[in-house]
Amino acid sequence: MTLLIRLFFLLCILQSFSQNIEFSALTIDPSLAENADSVVREERIALNLTNPHALWVNVYKVISVYNKAGNSDVQAYVFYDDDRKVKNVRATIYDALGNEKEVFKERDFKDVSAVSGATLYADDRVLVLDYTPTSYPYTVVFESETRSRTTAFLPRWIPVANYGSSTAHAIFEILYDPDTQLNIKEERLKDFDITHTQQPGMERWEANNIKAVKKEYRSPSFEQLLPVVKCAVPSFSLKGVNGTASSWQDFGAWMNENLIAGTDELPQETVAHIRDLVKDLHTDKEKAAVIYKYVQDKVRYISVQVGIGGWKPMP
Repeated sequence: MTLLIRLFFLLCILQSFSQNIEFSALTIDPSLAENADSVVREERIALNLTNPHALWVNVYKVISVYNKAGNSDVQAYVFYDDDRKVKNVRATIYDALGNEKEVFKERDFKDVSAVSGATLYADDRVLVLDYTPTSYPYTVVFESETRSRTTAFLPRWIPVANYGSSTAHAIFEILYDPDTQLNIKEERLKDFDITHTQQPGMERWEANNIKAVKKEYRSPSFEQLLPVVKCAVPSFSLKGVNGTASSWQDFGAWMNENLIAGTDELPQETVAHIRDLVKDLHTDKEKAAVIYKYVQDKVRYISVQVGIGGWKPMP
């Protein structure tokens, strides 16, 4: 009986160790740790736009950080607005040995505005993981899920965070209606261990063992070196407004007909007032100066990016 008890406790210890070691920074491949401030252990990004009027984005990422310089590589945040809803966001912190230290749920994330002071009002906001590490290395497991009515702008895939960051394994997958077209642009993938597989209605990229690049004096922007995948659908939804962009001509025609038409017509009383202001003037230069001053004194351009605002002029 004593032997059985000992075996039972030994199995419990081994099971606990196996659970912790998954997120232990000590198990990272030394070749990926070389010159690295951080290592993305696992990243899975899945886009689902099988519904042409909805975009689901699921993110799962495990990243280990070695020092202060790697903190910015965590990128544990999620944007939202009146159109894009956060369905789930969560982060778990592990110490160097893989022991769970802290769990952050949606209510624990810092909620801040995602716009600059140049915009008077906007509904763009971001939930950010507000975590200050007390020791290194540490590991973050970040998960998020969002849903949006906008399919006009699909997230691009960049499997490497920055200079000084390695990636062990990353997957980018897009599910879409096989009867529709998906435009794809790949940049610098051939320089890395990245594979691309295709099926009807599915595109998948997988990156393995991308080693950190050490930043040197006068190094170019990392965006000039990193692999990137960009995708777009010709028929899209923008804040609930359907559009097409199979060519620049189609896109321009759509903008003019759906966003601009009817917003460039002045009220008749304004037209009459302007004519009264310039009726005694003789040259175009004089008329332009008077109209310019009138507009300068009476009109203000402000940025109110709510809903379709920012794309559609609001007179």
